[in-house]
Amino acid sequence: RRVQGLDYEVWSLSSDNKQTSAKIVQEFYFAKSVPKSGASEILKLARAEIYTYQTNKGNRRPE
Repeated sequence: RRVQGLDYEVWSLSSDNKQTSAKIVQEFYFAKSVPKSGASEILKLARAEIYTYQTNKGNRRPE
């Protein structure tokens, strides 16, 4: 995914909290480093974002 002109590897996790009727989405953005000759590529965590969506009369809205 490209964000602000930079390429990121993005990993997403989502879960539901049944007690609060909320959906939690976690996104982790990793920057790829240029590997040296013969070395494996390294991913470094560049940023993380967490969103919560609360159910409101059948509609989901971000908080």
